[in-house]
Amino acid sequence: MSVESNITKTDAWFRSEDKTLEFTVFQADGVTAENISGWALEYQLCNLDNSAIFSKTTGAAEIVITDGPNGVCQVTIVDTDTDALTKTKFKHELGRTDAGFEATLVHGTVQIQRACT
Repeated sequence: MSVESNITKTDAWFRSEDKTLEFTVFQADGVTAENISGWALEYQLCNLDNSAIFSKTTGAAEIVITDGPNGVCQVTIVDTDTDALTKTKFKHELGRTDAGFEATLVHGTVQIQRACT
């Protein structure tokens, strides 16, 4: 089951900064944490037209499962990932990429702020 998780102004994500995003993956009931130990994951940031900006994976150690039994992982964003962004509104997705088990786990909108133009 995919859970909607929006990143808004109050989350204070600014362009050209390092950021760590933390996600919790839930079972179909939306309440019970899913054990994600050993899963292959991918995070994508996209424009509103679905064109990809960047992706991060567990294979490249850009996503770390910090508490597998409780469904918690962290995605590391580095400043250069957002340096070239001129827009402020985006979409994002965290998915499982294991063959035969592909699924969207988290999705939503993202607002990345700019301190200066």
